[in-house]
Amino acid sequence: MSKRNLFIQHLQTCSVTSASSVSDATRACGSSPASSVSCARGASSASSVSGASPALAASPALAASPALAASPALAASPALAASPALAASPALAASPALAASPALAASPYYPTMSTFQSRNACNSQRRGSDRHGRVPLSEPILVSEKAKIITSTGVKDVSTYCKKCGICGTFYRYQEWNEGLHNFDDHVVLTLHLCLFLRQCVQNHTAVGRAIDILEQTSNTKFPNHDAILHGYLHFEALTAHNYNYSCVNCGVHPPVVIMDLHKKGVFSMPVTDIEDPPSNFDGRVDAEEFWHSVEKEIVCRGFLKSNRDNPCKVPPSYDKWAPWIGPHTRAEKVLLNTEFAKCATKKPVAEMTDIEISEERLSSELMNLKVDTLRKLVRECGVDSKGSKMDLLLRLRDEMKTRSTYDKVFQAVWGASGGWAVIMCPCGIVNSIKFNIRAESPRDYTDMLLSFKHFPNITIYDFARGLVTHTNLREPERLPFSPHEGRLATATPENISSAKSGKLRISLPWLQKKKCPPDLHGHPETGSEDHYALYDTFHQFNTKDEKDSLRLIGLVPELGGWLNSQTAEQLFSGMRKNNYFMNSLSPSSHVFLMRNILHHRNDRLNQQAIYSLKKAFNGNVILDTNGKAILTTSVSLPFNVSATTGSSAATTTESRNSESQGAQEHIAKDVDRLGCGWYCEAATQTSNLRPCRSSWTIGDHPEQQQLLGYILDDKHPENEIIIKDCNTCLTRGNFQTLGLRKDMDSEYIYSQMGNACLRLVQEILQIQGKSIHVVDLYIPPTWLPTSNCNPAEGLPVMKPMQKEILFIDSQYHMRKQGFGHDGYRTCISALAQKLAPGPWIEKTGKDIEGLPQQTHANDCGIFMIMYTWYLILGAPFDFTVDDMPVLRRWWCVVLVENLHLEGHGRRFAHFTKEGKQMVNGCLSPIFRLKRKRPCTEVTNQRPWTMTNQAKTTEIVQLTQLNHECLL
Repeated sequence: MSKRNLFIQHLQTCSVTSASSVSDATRACGSSPASSVSCARGASSASSVSGASPALAASPALAASPALAASPALAASPALAASPALAASPALAASPALAASPALAASPYYPTMSTFQSRNACNSQRRGSDRHGRVPLSEPILVSEKAKIITSTGVKDVSTYCKKCGICGTFYRYQEWNEGLHNFDDHVVLTLHLCLFLRQCVQNHTAVGRAIDILEQTSNTKFPNHDAILHGYLHFEALTAHNYNYSCVNCGVHPPVVIMDLHKKGVFSMPVTDIEDPPSNFDGRVDAEEFWHSVEKEIVCRGFLKSNRDNPCKVPPSYDKWAPWIGPHTRAEKVLLNTEFAKCATKKPVAEMTDIEISEERLSSELMNLKVDTLRKLVRECGVDSKGSKMDLLLRLRDEMKTRSTYDKVFQAVWGASGGWAVIMCPCGIVNSIKFNIRAESPRDYTDMLLSFKHFPNITIYDFARGLVTHTNLREPERLPFSPHEGRLATATPENISSAKSGKLRISLPWLQKKKCPPDLHGHPETGSEDHYALYDTFHQFNTKDEKDSLRLIGLVPELGGWLNSQTAEQLFSGMRKNNYFMNSLSPSSHVFLMRNILHHRNDRLNQQAIYSLKKAFNGNVILDTNGKAILTTSVSLPFNVSATTGSSAATTTESRNSESQGAQEHIAKDVDRLGCGWYCEAATQTSNLRPCRSSWTIGDHPEQQQLLGYILDDKHPENEIIIKDCNTCLTRGNFQTLGLRKDMDSEYIYSQMGNACLRLVQEILQIQGKSIHVVDLYIPPTWLPTSNCNPAEGLPVMKPMQKEILFIDSQYHMRKQGFGHDGYRTCISALAQKLAPGPWIEKTGKDIEGLPQQTHANDCGIFMIMYTWYLILGAPFDFTVDDMPVLRRWWCVVLVENLHLEGHGRRFAHFTKEGKQMVNGCLSPIFRLKRKRPCTEVTNQRPWTMTNQAKTTEIVQLTQLNHECLL
């Protein structure tokens, strides 16, 4: 636990109990006496220092500071304004941001009353630091004999002391973190355990005052003023190092799907009429770091003042200083947009008038909740006739709200002036951005935050999506952020609208599950797509009157169904609503500071729960990748070195390799080892160079490639390490072991992934050579059969629509009476053939194909199906046998790793790449991709489709319109 000493700079009085003598000339130093930064966090954002001490004004140490002389706050203080002795304090004029203290949450030292044997609290530091170097400090100087150390078990009276620098007069106050204490103002000293207890109370919707009441009644002890303890707790949080990342470990720092809403009841008291108009040259850009540092400055400076009214660092709400908060990795830069001042404009574009209308609608709905007497009084104050029923009063008041002055008056009476706080969240419930509105909510507030994001989300869910799109696209007419179709899921044609209303329209967005490959030019880093849609949440989707909005429904997107909870924001607000009773009574700066802090701890708690679940499910350490997403990593090193030989690395898997293959491989391996790696290594397995012949798949392996393959197939390492993640293909070590170690590659769904990957390359090879084919996912055909038999590669049906020919291929055809072992497949495919082209079709089996290799033993039917596909489509003579299966298994493993990459990490298992060489040398850690835990909400019941499903049959039939030569 490091130490932080707060000291008072350039004051010529020894009393530190006088608030007027410690104004904005306060400084804070770090754990080292030599390190010090200003407590004011930069030049004072001065608002008022009236009542400042004449002793301070007359201090000869304050000499003509330009920063102080130009401060508007000094005008309010006659004593300071008239002082000829105002001095240039370098620490005050050029103060950098206050350095946050080390994190205290993990402190193992929780002091109790028995810990404090001494009644004196004095700084243990013996030497100070200034421009003269390290100098000795004075003897302890009494500050207060009536200070209180407050713990969770009671209160202890102590005396507090400070020390003084003999050269510059700097005072060093007591701030010993290593003793488990936090000194707020030399009169109230909190234990760190109490601070952490109060943090948890606030997180559980209990006000600090109520928590202290409970402690008082439990210990039967009178505690100091509750407001002082509250300010002490805020002081503790302001000096604690919080990163405020506001990001999710599942969605990353750039969430592709976001949910937006307003907590309209979370407000602070603030007269709208007191806010001054921004400067004429203000463009709506605010430095968020500077604003939030100034808020923390105000909190910290309260420890040196008796009243916040005298705080020179006070931060009042303003249009040109008020800034939202977006995580440092999520935002494009520290300067964010806040264009609330534009809400004051008297005229707006016609297309944007809906923004005002929606605000009036929401305000009118709140007026309905007022009692008649309260409503009548409000109507009377607005100069409107107060006679009649409640509905009469509402109608009159609504007409009057067309004028901005009446609208502001009504808004202030109903909402307490401020406009609540708006959030942008990911579907996991993590808050990514928060904006504290000064005026009523409108789409402008969310547009400010979205345009401040580094990457605009692909899917934005909001209760007024149409207004959001209109406003955003009007502000950015050149690039139209919400496009295509004005943020709708489809073109607003009568046919699409009718289909959407009837529930028949489905718009698939596959990049929500698998990154688009290749990605769009300005695509989102998580999805690769540059499309941006604005959709309604499920609660408000039927409130709109525009029929075109039927194309903004979440239910139209299959990839969003079953896991997206569009009410995530409402669930957040239901909890935060319990804080309103104490949050709404805070000052504006305390309100925004504490709310941001509460949401930060909530985000951290949810992320820690997610990480804990992942650690429990997987054996490894969880880290965050460059996009802030959780990844499992271990310290496993490759079990080989560069000098390992080919034979030793492959001894356990190549015992049945024929002599011809071994000779060819040894010859090529020697040549490659002699020549080193070059373009010829990569060209050997490029899909454009592969041909269905023995010379293509017996070329042999480079020694380093054998080492990499040995590592991949090593069953001593975790099966869930990712080897390939390329577009829709994701293969782990477990998948590769089913291919490379002569295991069953085709008996379960997980093994179908391996077959799909190989067939993907086969399809690419055939397309390069001018063949047009469509390969059906290996997992789909087994679903056509009874559940008792779901082997995806025990048979290979090949359809040739142009020749009206069907090949029913079975690697064990010689053992089948009819040459094909699945009558169920034969029935399904024959029925499908009649859908494609009615009439007679020619059916063939393996017995009708000359020289078709037979599977006489082992479990290699999956390899046979892949090789059959390659050779049959190109009409090549069969030159492989069952004895070549070990060679072919390893060869396909090499082809996969040398052609497909691991997303974001290159082809790390291809020996000729930079990543591959690093992998050989053991310089790279394994990568584990964690599956996102998706809550089961808004689930629609879906049954597995069969060949009798007309919609799916029609989809397959339509494939023939693409003139595919073969369907597999």
